[in-house]
Amino acid sequence: MFYPLILYKITLLLLLSSFCLSYLLTPIAQNLAFRFNVLDTPNYRKIHKSPTPLLGGLAIFLAFLFTLVFFYLLISYQLFITGPAFFSFGEEKLFWLKMALYLICSLFIILIGILDDFKSLDFKLKLLIQSLVAFIMVFSGSRLNFFHLSYLNALISFFWIVGLTNSFNLLDNMNGLSSGLAIIILSLFAFLAYTTHHALFALFLLIPIGSLLGFLPYNFPKARIFLGDTGSLFIGFSLATYSTWLFDHLIKSNTSHWAVLIGMLFLLFIPLCDTLTVIAIRIKKHHPIYVGDTNHLSHQLVKRGLAPTKAVLILFMGSLLTGILGLLIF
Repeated sequence: MFYPLILYKITLLLLLSSFCLSYLLTPIAQNLAFRFNVLDTPNYRKIHKSPTPLLGGLAIFLAFLFTLVFFYLLISYQLFITGPAFFSFGEEKLFWLKMALYLICSLFIILIGILDDFKSLDFKLKLLIQSLVAFIMVFSGSRLNFFHLSYLNALISFFWIVGLTNSFNLLDNMNGLSSGLAIIILSLFAFLAYTTHHALFALFLLIPIGSLLGFLPYNFPKARIFLGDTGSLFIGFSLATYSTWLFDHLIKSNTSHWAVLIGMLFLLFIPLCDTLTVIAIRIKKHHPIYVGDTNHLSHQLVKRGLAPTKAVLILFMGSLLTGILGLLIF
């Protein structure tokens, strides 16, 4: 009878902890960016008028990391006090092993993000490191097990992780867009995990949600700091990884393979649609796919007369609506 009360307390603790840490760490990251001249200077593709500090992603990651450690200690204590029979989430050991590997790989993603924010790295080097990280994640079990052929699942999962990692990097072109979409998608992931009896995963997802919420006031509607590649790559990599875990959980829950696949595509519709559209345009125009332009969905809305803030809000609504449709499919 006390289980829901414990769950609600942990939910509140995780959201508040991650939010407050991120909210407090973001100004520190802002000052560091100014001190070391890690700034995004305006150009024809960008709407900001003055150099803006990067490294917002560093504050998000640190808030996420500290809260995750707190979460682990909290769960361990609760299981010790009440016993696993009373407060069991299922597959705890496997979950934490996967989490440890994800954190190690995230450190590499954060590292290349920071280096790229300080001094732009060659695209090929970034792609190489992302590919190595994706390879590690896939062959440790983070994959989309849709087909009966394991090597085909591994190949698709590899491109899925690399693609989504870069998708949010490409999507980070207007204030609040990447972080806001990530909050919406993660919230839908958490709801889906909870309603399909994976409470541990649902609780965990509150940590990145809170970390992003703490950063958002500094980035939307007016940006005092940007995510930088540190933040956008970490968000993309995290969502890619979480989606494979959720996919695997839903398949094991005897949900239809096709329902899981189509539902997942709906949950991630806006970032996937934006990325595929931009890549198609760049290929058609014989432009390198890694060179930025103003052909993103947000840019198209602005070209049609909308203010950037309204364009971002429309994409938020679009993501929420397609996400709800995705939930109805499962």
